[in-house]
Amino acid sequence: MKNKLLVAILSILLTGQLFSNSAIQVDQNFKGIQLDPAIFQNGIRTIDFWFQPSSDLSKNTFAEYQSLIVRDNLSQHEEWGFYLNHTDGTLRFFRRVATQQYEIISDTVNWFSNQLYHVVGVIDGATGMSLYINGTKQLDTNSSPEPIMSNSDVTAIGTWGNLNIRHFKGTLDNVRMWSRALTPAEVSTLDCALPQGLLGDLALNLDMEQISLSNYTVTDVSSNSLTLYFQGTMTVVSNNWCSTPTSTIKQAINQQVYPNPTAGTVYFPAGIETIEVYNSIGELMSVLSAETVRFDLPKGLYLLKLIAAGGQVSVNRLIVQ
Repeated sequence: MKNKLLVAILSILLTGQLFSNSAIQVDQNFKGIQLDPAIFQNGIRTIDFWFQPSSDLSKNTFAEYQSLIVRDNLSQHEEWGFYLNHTDGTLRFFRRVATQQYEIISDTVNWFSNQLYHVVGVIDGATGMSLYINGTKQLDTNSSPEPIMSNSDVTAIGTWGNLNIRHFKGTLDNVRMWSRALTPAEVSTLDCALPQGLLGDLALNLDMEQISLSNYTVTDVSSNSLTLYFQGTMTVVSNNWCSTPTSTIKQAINQQVYPNPTAGTVYFPAGIETIEVYNSIGELMSVLSAETVRFDLPKGLYLLKLIAAGGQVSVNRLIVQ
């Protein structure tokens, strides 16, 4: 299939390599990354990840569910996950407490192959479940407050648990999980590099950069340092949208364009000399100078690299509604 990220394939022949700014591209030949039960030992309350389908998806344009992250149980006991539903085009965040199912259904029903999607699922102990797509909280809610706990069933990325069915077809990146519920303000800060305050309670951080294709392993870069195993085949691709080094971001002065989200008009913050504007697939669209007081963008998700006069860098995700 065409690489919708518009970047080169790094190489499926490379083994045991530390990749840079990479994601994984999967299809029906991929049988999932299996998550270690230790990830869930303290309970999971927040999950985030990025995906990009290999073809446009909407109601009845695909034949079966496409699994993003799913735990399966033959008796449908303590299952949970995220999947794309072929019958109505929605993305669903679901979980079962015992066998009772709770779920949130996305507002979005069309998913485009030239668009990157950021998904965040939160389970708050007081308010229950919520779902965010590209920074926008979805209207549907569910009051189920229990965290996702560990058990002996397989939770897998890209397939329906340990079953070789309902494969996701497309690109996946930056799968992360926390043992606490992130606040809406914290959700709004999620990007490739995590703010220092979000490193605590991080139970899983798969940046898809430490992969051994020969040993079928992916390394978790959280403090847990887990080695996870995958089955089947996948391709490692470069992901230029996530190309700002963490070391550079930590030097940032935390500047923000405003308003965000916006209806289209965006204003420069004080102290910024240059803004680089990227679309959701990592293409540089324009470079704006400090003389540009405001600029207008069509609807969509953008990544902005804000560069101060002293060279400090801040990265913003901008949503134009």
